[in-house]
Amino acid sequence: MKTIHWILVAAAALAGEPAVSAAQSENEYPLLQVETGTTLMASAGSGDAIEDEGGMGFDLFTTLPAGRGAWGMLLEAETHSIANHLARSGGGFETHDAFLSGEATLAELHYTFPALGGEWSVGLLDSKVHIDVSAVANDDKEQFLGAAFVNNPAIAIPESDLGLAYRREAGPRAPGFTLLAMTGKFTPANSSRSARAVFLAAEAFKPVGPLLVRLGAWTHGSTLRIRGNARWEGNETGHYLSVDGHASVLSWNLRAGKADLAGEVKESYFGATLRIPLRQSELGVGIGRSVRNGAALSGEHGSSDYLELFYRFTAFQRIIITPDIQFERINGIHGRENLLTARVRFRVVS
Repeated sequence: MKTIHWILVAAAALAGEPAVSAAQSENEYPLLQVETGTTLMASAGSGDAIEDEGGMGFDLFTTLPAGRGAWGMLLEAETHSIANHLARSGGGFETHDAFLSGEATLAELHYTFPALGGEWSVGLLDSKVHIDVSAVANDDKEQFLGAAFVNNPAIAIPESDLGLAYRREAGPRAPGFTLLAMTGKFTPANSSRSARAVFLAAEAFKPVGPLLVRLGAWTHGSTLRIRGNARWEGNETGHYLSVDGHASVLSWNLRAGKADLAGEVKESYFGATLRIPLRQSELGVGIGRSVRNGAALSGEHGSSDYLELFYRFTAFQRIIITPDIQFERINGIHGRENLLTARVRFRVVS
């Protein structure tokens, strides 16, 4: 049934009158562009599961026109005071240095070009750039920091990996759509071991008045082997909805999703975020709830409630300062655990 739903989403996006992608414009790929950013972060939390930590990150994004398209590269590097990562949501190919307690990551390296009425990207892709995108809550460097508000937790979204993406803009009557196929590493809900698989997603999107509505479906299948014996094999599937909107000066996002995971585990999520512009600053509020249930979960059976507040302002014209507070309540069959984390980000963009 989920496979049929996935096909219907793709078919609905393909229907209607053809839409012309902006990528077909001669000026779509300008001359060489380089964007850099430096982020410093300090963190403190309550409970044994959260340690005080600090770190610094650097990101470099480069676009180089070539032929009918352009090469894009995103390089990320970070250092941190302890072994745990600080709010890192990217993946890719990594190098580690235990002495410096840091890493450098090639998060994106892809070629983008126009064809067949849309835009193609092939290479090392960041899946978060292509599906479940939101202008309100999608950037952990300048917006919400919690993973539940960066992407929908009910999507088994892979980290940066090899893949192919196609995007076609919406027309006057036809919705736009995105198709994504990429490899990735996944951990089944009923196992602590990971396995590689092919991730497929289809997403239709359409502006509706002041709203931008996205409806998508995804699936992946993999085989987890231990000492040559197959221990888990099957598909995980899900579908999701994301709505961006604005009212007066306010901007908001709603996310909802359901997933059928391995071991007859089902997961659902609903979250809402709101960004309120103030005088030369901005306030962000996010609230969400995820629920997992199934025979394979045992002690993990339960739900999680999320709350996040941030206040962002600019100092000296180029330094973005963002204090951030996150609260998570984990409700399990063995009791309840409350986690509170306070962070502050300093980001310089050039």
